[in-house]
Amino acid sequence: MYIFLRKIYWAFKYNIFSFLKKVFIHRFKPYCIKHDDDAYFKLLKIRSNNVFMPKLKLILDNKYDLSIIIPIFNAEKYIKRCLDSIYNQKTKYTFEVICVDDCSHDNSINIIKSINYPNLKIISHITNKGPGAARNTGIENASGKYLMFVDSDDMISNICIESLADAAFKNNLDFVKGSHLENIKDIKHLKEQKIKKAKLGIKNEKIIYGVPWARIFKKDLFKNFSFLENCEFEDTINKMIVPLYVKKYAFTNSIVYFYESNPSSITNNIPGKDNNKNIDTFYVMYYLSSYFLENNIKFNYHNFLQQLYYYIPIRCKKLSNDTKKLLLISSKNLIINLESRADDLIDIKKLSYKDKKFRDIILKLDYNAFYA
Repeated sequence: MYIFLRKIYWAFKYNIFSFLKKVFIHRFKPYCIKHDDDAYFKLLKIRSNNVFMPKLKLILDNKYDLSIIIPIFNAEKYIKRCLDSIYNQKTKYTFEVICVDDCSHDNSINIIKSINYPNLKIISHITNKGPGAARNTGIENASGKYLMFVDSDDMISNICIESLADAAFKNNLDFVKGSHLENIKDIKHLKEQKIKKAKLGIKNEKIIYGVPWARIFKKDLFKNFSFLENCEFEDTINKMIVPLYVKKYAFTNSIVYFYESNPSSITNNIPGKDNNKNIDTFYVMYYLSSYFLENNIKFNYHNFLQQLYYYIPIRCKKLSNDTKKLLLISSKNLIINLESRADDLIDIKKLSYKDKKFRDIILKLDYNAFYA
């Protein structure tokens, strides 16, 4: 009940209330800034844009049913707990574990080496590359038909592999998503679980997109894309790209994943709201717009706009006023460029009333409403 009420609270605060507030300001207290054709180039002087998506070379031979990929950076406090949860599985499926060390400077790797875990390999980066690159390294070294991503400070339930893999193999699925606990401390309240039957679905993007964990992916999907590198928010692909290639999927209510909020981990080390790294929110969308255009791929324009009108104001609200203005103007230029070149890839008529309102706020450069 508590989790349900919390979801209702956040839905109201960030969806309904935020929308009404922005619309009110746009209607009665707008502050429309001047257009600047050079906004993007000025933004580059504040933070360079090095976002890219490498083409991965996959191992064709599937020696295991599942490859579990764990990006590691300074995880000595949690890594044994994480690995123990994986090797305590009750499953008939074969799996390997790939730990990708992203230049940890603590005792994480020594802890892993001190325990004789079977079918475990450690791959070390020479330089720190971030979670996107760590996951890509794991994918290229994976010998499993399916892939699972686990953060080094999290845990999986003892029915995780059996629950997700059962659905995947019995139905030849591209993707299976499970449920999770957002607070790892809630494990003590969890009763002994039985595997719940997965619900098969025809494409539903709201089920597919989200974080990389608490789900498994068919490895072949990554012939088409990879995690973004040299940027923050590299897992935006889960919302923008993964749904484009998933044809058959399932969802199970079985709790398969326990999440730990650890600010120092490789995947949770999100910049503070006053950090210019948050500009990557825009750069990621700038890169993805080029990806869609160059590959002539139809995509969900609602999701694209949402990344601009929802996440830029949240992540970049505490940046300097000049930087925020450049972000708003650059977002407008991105929309105009995309809509002029991708008429056959998007359908503006299908946008919701809310999407159209937010789009209008961006196109009119209403600074007050955008950052409200």
